[in-house]
Amino acid sequence: MAGKVYIFNLFNEPAELSFNGAPAGTGTIAGWDKTKGYTPGYIAVDSAKHNDEDSGKVFRGGNGSNDVRIEWDSGVAIGKIIFPTVSDDVSIDDDLVCYIAKNSAFVETTDGFVSKEGQQTLTFTQTS
Repeated sequence: MAGKVYIFNLFNEPAELSFNGAPAGTGTIAGWDKTKGYTPGYIAVDSAKHNDEDSGKVFRGGNGSNDVRIEWDSGVAIGKIIFPTVSDDVSIDDDLVCYIAKNSAFVETTDGFVSKEGQQTLTFTQTS
């Protein structure tokens, strides 16, 4: 079974997340849990080896490139997030962790290794 990608929202506002044009997982990631200090919200999103599988999953085949759109109350971030693939010696069955912020994202394995792409830039546009 393909691994999950645990996506953490590092911002204090709830985020609506979509991968490749479709809502990811439940689609909504909570903002900080203010009762526990800085505790980012997260969702678990399924992975797909082929990009023609169910929309909204994280594509981890080919070059691992995924179009992403993140909507917060204060604005929208868009860009591409590249996830490790089998060619990076990361199995499709392995879980991954992804941290999203207003202008960047980074991905790591559950062993704590950051993907070779490192910090990936997102374009944030503030809403009026």
